[in-house]
Amino acid sequence: MIEAESSHVIDIWNLFKEYVDKKQIEMVAEKYVDACADMGVSDETFRDSMGSCDHLDAAISYYLDLDEDGFDVDIDNCPEINNPTQSDIDEDVKGDACDICDNANVYVVGYVNGDLDECGSPKINFFDVVALLDHLQLDDSEEIPISECRQQAGNINYDNNVNIIDVVNLVNMVLFDNIPSMQIGTGEGILSVVENTVTDKIIIESDSEIGGFQFKLSTLTLSLIHI
Repeated sequence: MIEAESSHVIDIWNLFKEYVDKKQIEMVAEKYVDACADMGVSDETFRDSMGSCDHLDAAISYYLDLDEDGFDVDIDNCPEINNPTQSDIDEDVKGDACDICDNANVYVVGYVNGDLDECGSPKINFFDVVALLDHLQLDDSEEIPISECRQQAGNINYDNNVNIIDVVNLVNMVLFDNIPSMQIGTGEGILSVVENTVTDKIIIESDSEIGGFQFKLSTLTLSLIHI
């Protein structure tokens, strides 16, 4: 990243444009602005660079508002799609024009498959559990647009990490109407394996309440305790 002043942007362009075919100057100006942006030139510097050349001004204006809806790229909630109203029904800072997931009315927490009842309201049942499990089975090659909505609705415990813990919480929601309160992060615990001549035991301990657990074993080394 570079810290460039507007004078640098203008001076380099004025030197460069003298060698550009006039028929290509608009395209070259856009590529020049893109290259400057890639090197770390800020939006503020671009704004300060306007006024010296019509072609450069047009390229900067295009860059700062890609969709030409009157909102600069740094505040536009859909920077690549024209949406002059900036509507955002679920208030997730992603405009409706580029957000396929309505998290306010359909894909709210728990409503993973997006089913609605006869009144048009979301309903939660075991089909949502199945949909969440299906989503967790997807690999990168199987990504579909709706999976993003399921990802958002399946974040049951609000930790932004959708996994089997969310499935456990979703089952609790279905069976007991138990909606988890918002929490940040997950707790830690201890998993112990105890073996004796009668039976083996797996013991899970935690200082916090256990709502579910998930662990992955890649290499297993056990200390056997005989009791």
